[in-house]
Amino acid sequence: MLIREWGIAGLLMLAGISTGNAAEYSLRAVYPAGGRVGSEIEIEVCGNKLDGPYQAVVSGSGVKATFIGKKLVKKTDKKGRPVTVPVPGSFRFRVVIEKDAQPGVRMFRLAYARDLSEPLGFDVADLPELRAASKKGAAVERCRVSDMPLYLNGRVRAAEGDRYAFTAAKGAVLVAKAVAGVLPFNGFVPALTFCDANGKPCGEVKRYGVADAPVSVFEVPQDGEYELRITAAEGDPGAASVYRVKMGELPLITSFDPVSAIKGESLNVRLSGHNLPRQRVRLFTGGKNSEMCLDKITEGAEALPAICFDLRESGAATDLIEKPDFLAWMTPASLNIPANGSAQVTVRLRRLNGFEGAVRVRLDYPPLGIACSGGLVPAGKDACRMKVFTDGRRYPRTVFELALTAEGDVNGTKLRRAVTPVRYAGGEGVGKFREFAGLAAKVAQ
Repeated sequence: MLIREWGIAGLLMLAGISTGNAAEYSLRAVYPAGGRVGSEIEIEVCGNKLDGPYQAVVSGSGVKATFIGKKLVKKTDKKGRPVTVPVPGSFRFRVVIEKDAQPGVRMFRLAYARDLSEPLGFDVADLPELRAASKKGAAVERCRVSDMPLYLNGRVRAAEGDRYAFTAAKGAVLVAKAVAGVLPFNGFVPALTFCDANGKPCGEVKRYGVADAPVSVFEVPQDGEYELRITAAEGDPGAASVYRVKMGELPLITSFDPVSAIKGESLNVRLSGHNLPRQRVRLFTGGKNSEMCLDKITEGAEALPAICFDLRESGAATDLIEKPDFLAWMTPASLNIPANGSAQVTVRLRRLNGFEGAVRVRLDYPPLGIACSGGLVPAGKDACRMKVFTDGRRYPRTVFELALTAEGDVNGTKLRRAVTPVRYAGGEGVGKFREFAGLAAKVAQ
């Protein structure tokens, strides 16, 4: 499941009894934020008001999380005796990633008897994994990297951050890229700094200012020892400042030309970037849309999130004029609906290029017992409230794939846009938001 920048999938949980929406439970971080195909790992989740989840819900197939218990730490009591105490709001899960699990970012949620938490990303990949061993209050130790490419997992607990030591040969071009979509929901953004063996930042580094997913490219000047230092560019260090970074001589596309074409055209696309095995891609646009063209261009390589491709209907001059359009989002990203009841969803629009028409929002082919009402954004308005409800029919332990679609009209032409679930950093409609692709519904007794 792909995750856009500041984006993630939504999930509906229809429970026999519900106390309201999942905003009550705030999932802040999952550590580590990913794992390798065919492995079994233990992860820690933490957040606010997390009290006794009984299971985790992971989107897609091939990944299962089993609740172990509360996170425990050793302390000394008032009499100087060692005791083991639970960490408030922190829980442990055992995650099994099957051999045939599809690589990509999944949605991880905590499930309670009555409610479902808002989601965070969990990345499934097929490369070696390395986890930093730094602990709160301990001196920063260098973690040795032996094989690349690989994924680095850690938590920035102090201002000094984590250090990964490696040996590199002159002329190598190393790419360190934070995984988009798995950062914790607390304002933390990592900084990726290549240094020499003495900890001095190297000058042969190119940085790409990708919001929430920084990329650093290091051209090794001579054979020797180096290190990658991961610190906090934004946010406070702590146990919830989790990162996941892909590192190695990765092919990275930073731009390409041309960035648009007419449907049915065949063209050569010139690539720019680092470690690219080829400089051009032959693109056949017949039978494709813009996203499929982009997938073909970037196939086998990393790419900056801002890169896009525009496939036009024709070469007429009118096609070069930006047409009226809109984008649509919904909150919350997780919704709990009582049996024979309903929950409210807020739909927000971003109107583009003068579009002022009315927009109707609907569920696409929902299963029996799930429906919606309302969902009309009047002409000239930017938001509406709609209800998603159930008639009481139960589907115990069943997960449904759902989608919301927004429809508008421009001079007799229908515009259909997917409604993307989002989660705001500062509460409903406040601050930055993450946007998630896909929508599902879980029904539970």
